[in-house]
Amino acid sequence: MTWLISRIGPIGGLYDRPTLRNRVGAVLSVLALVGSIPLIVVPQWNAAQATGGTGGAITDVALLAIALIPVSIAVGFGLLALVSRRTMDQIGDAIREGALYWFGSIFVGLAIFAVGGYALGLSNYASLQVVKQPNRKLESLWRLRDAKDGVEIKAEIPADNGSGTEVPIEFLSDELKTLVLFSNQRLEMAAQPIERDLPEHLIVPVAETIGTEEGVGYYHAPGYELSPIPPGRTTKLWFRNLGDGPASLTIRMTTQPEFPEVAVIPQTAIWVVGLVLLYLMQRTALPKISAIALSTFKTEAAQPVYLLFLILGSLFAVASIFIPYYTFNEDIKMLKDAVLTVMLVASIFMAVWAASKSIAEEIEGRTSLTVLSKPIGRRDFIIGKFVGIVWSTGLLYVALSVVFLIVVSYKPVYDLKETAGSEVLWQQCFAEMMSIVPAMVLAFMEVVVFVAIGVAISTRLPIMANLLICFSIYLLGHLTPLIVQSSVAVEAFEPVVFFGQLIATIVPVLDHFNVQAALTGGATVPMAYLGWAFIYCLLYAGIALLLGLILFEDRDLA
Repeated sequence: MTWLISRIGPIGGLYDRPTLRNRVGAVLSVLALVGSIPLIVVPQWNAAQATGGTGGAITDVALLAIALIPVSIAVGFGLLALVSRRTMDQIGDAIREGALYWFGSIFVGLAIFAVGGYALGLSNYASLQVVKQPNRKLESLWRLRDAKDGVEIKAEIPADNGSGTEVPIEFLSDELKTLVLFSNQRLEMAAQPIERDLPEHLIVPVAETIGTEEGVGYYHAPGYELSPIPPGRTTKLWFRNLGDGPASLTIRMTTQPEFPEVAVIPQTAIWVVGLVLLYLMQRTALPKISAIALSTFKTEAAQPVYLLFLILGSLFAVASIFIPYYTFNEDIKMLKDAVLTVMLVASIFMAVWAASKSIAEEIEGRTSLTVLSKPIGRRDFIIGKFVGIVWSTGLLYVALSVVFLIVVSYKPVYDLKETAGSEVLWQQCFAEMMSIVPAMVLAFMEVVVFVAIGVAISTRLPIMANLLICFSIYLLGHLTPLIVQSSVAVEAFEPVVFFGQLIATIVPVLDHFNVQAALTGGATVPMAYLGWAFIYCLLYAGIALLLGLILFEDRDLA
């Protein structure tokens, strides 16, 4: 589609006309921001109101608005870059070389694994059926678009209405999650006319709360034989009024597919497509920076230490399955914490190593002088190095994350074999796997911060000094909350107070990216927290890069 659009003369060459490009890009950015409101802002507003009240909802929506502005700008101008003729002419080279090839290899491998599992699930041999009932899961994927969240239906139920009043409503019994009933009178609900000989288990009483405007009754689909909701599709319900006057009835219904876990499939596809588009937009919009980034990525990904970290991290993750933690059936929590910490430390070390090798050593070896003799500025050089290291470190992190997710999903099965317990449902393995995704995202944000810090330090100092400084920042960054609390507790000792405030101001508060304790306790990480952490990551990485540009601006390369 984008190739066809790029063949249209005025559109394909639009990106090479700066004035018109900026105007059209601004319009597209505004349209992207407006279009994201009903898709992202409104659901977040409803969810925040339900959990945190109006104050929490306003805060979360304000955060989303701030976060969506740069995203909308990137989408607006990125679309212009993607439909340019230059992008389409170079897309083959973009796929064959650089980070996109390796990321694509991982994603294609996972897709082949999924398709293979689906095909084996259709076989007639039970030993080969790694996926049970794959057609039902595929049907749940198609049913995602029919899921209803908080649908509200209002009706008036007259008094003395005999066998009940019909209220049109449509859902599948297997997909019914909640059915919440509000009424100012006592009612009875059934899935058929309410006759005298109707069994009691088919009638649901809807209570009236005395002294309030509306009473409320809850019905949760139990999914057993005595359920008042019959299997299959329901198109109407009957309500009989037991009060003295007409009843105002409000029904709030939530439905979801039989296997709601399949929602992760389109979500993952969107992130993968977004990553590919981001790479192509960067290549088109920033050709000089992309050239430096591509060279940096190839150089660092070919280093022996890169492969060493990948192998050691994967082996540690796999070995963690068999390590006994003696935690009374809570070994999986220790596994999550240990492997995530190893992934984080390995990625940070690789980032600092890559920054020192590609900047400090190139400056000392006069290689950077040769690069800057071409039509490439110092700003392009530093930003290109940063982007290339982010891509190379991101590839290492994604590869380790895939191994980590597989290990976490298998750990409940292994623990079951060790304790000779009952069968583990795949939903439990899926829940364990998805619970660590927010922590993994936050950990990568911390890695990006250290990439920026490592790049800034590498403009002046060699590798050993860079490693020592980043290691000190890592320790102080995670201890900053304790230092600040200690400085408050000992207000009489001014040096401690000053040191605590200085550390909290200069060193990044890396504890913002650490939610392992919350995940160990079973708490969920809200999207608002991820948004604030993302903004903090961008701000601090931007400050570190700006410092690096200032330090490199007057560096004597000769």
